[in-house]
Amino acid sequence: IALVRDKAADRAELLMAEAMRRAPDHVPAAAMAARLRADRGDIDGALAQIEQMLQRKPDAAGAWAVKGDLLLAKGRADDAMAAWRQSLKLQPNQATVHVALLSELFGRKDITGAEAQAAEMKKALPQHPQTKFYDALLAASKGDYTRARETLQPLLARAPDNPRLLMLAGEVEMKLDNLAQAEAHFSRVVNGAPKLAAARRMLAQVQLKARQPDKVLTTLEPLLAASPPDTVALTLAGQARVMLGDAKGAETAFAKAADLSPGDPRARAAQALTRLGQGDDKALGDLETLAAKDKGVRVDVVLIGSLLRRGDIAGAKKQVEKLVAKQPDTALPHHLRGRVALLERDKAAARKHYEVALSKEADF
Repeated sequence: IALVRDKAADRAELLMAEAMRRAPDHVPAAAMAARLRADRGDIDGALAQIEQMLQRKPDAAGAWAVKGDLLLAKGRADDAMAAWRQSLKLQPNQATVHVALLSELFGRKDITGAEAQAAEMKKALPQHPQTKFYDALLAASKGDYTRARETLQPLLARAPDNPRLLMLAGEVEMKLDNLAQAEAHFSRVVNGAPKLAAARRMLAQVQLKARQPDKVLTTLEPLLAASPPDTVALTLAGQARVMLGDAKGAETAFAKAADLSPGDPRARAAQALTRLGQGDDKALGDLETLAAKDKGVRVDVVLIGSLLRRGDIAGAKKQVEKLVAKQPDTALPHHLRGRVALLERDKAAARKHYEVALSKEADF
């Protein structure tokens, strides 16, 4: 381990080979040897090595854990999860294996699965900081930001500079509209890890929401100066320039973001909105094309809002119906139907649409 820390992996691998020769059934040595082998690119060889160990010792929880990690590196996520679960079945108190499973489940946006796994972790490791962290993450994922904050506070008291904790805490405070506290959390991450792009993006989003465009541009400077520049940073910088009244600078930023990331509807939507503000009516057609291609609702909402601001109720109504067809089982499209009906002075229809929206999501 000391040799790995000192970047002497070749010597470490030789030592592990000697350890395996002397004690071929020693699981920690086999696990370390396999990881070292994988680190130099021989993942197949590392897997074969772990499989040999598991044939001799099928109840070796540590070997199953390493097998899961190696399978994930091979892109076999489902098999990796099966191996991790077998490892936890044999030894439930392995925090790193619980974290591996939870990370994969959250990455898949499988909140139900993550909730079940977090419950297993809580049974095995009720006071572990990682258990508390995922409890907070689950609360935030389900919209309970107050509970998420309460869970994070004691963790932050123990580890005030932990970037993972600070990032989640910042997002939670942002959702609670505590912008000053959110800015403080993200700023702390940026100060400790200036090259962490995700932290700079989140800090800029908070500053944008607080209507501090000059701060946004300062925060994003390293990302904008990169080659190529960060596309999310360009979009945020464009929004900041809109606030500053710099329409030309905003369009330049949005255009560059759209060129760098042609598949990102957010950059193209922002560019189209800037053109609309400059009186370019052709931008509406661009927004309609983007909305048709985008599986999400962001561009649709931008387009509907633009049409309503222009007094084009019929056009907005047509676009709302497209959104209903895209996402019939969510509240937002039916809420927008109600808004259009009110503008048409049809209160009975508006009430009906709002009732449908609430039937889809009771707390909307």
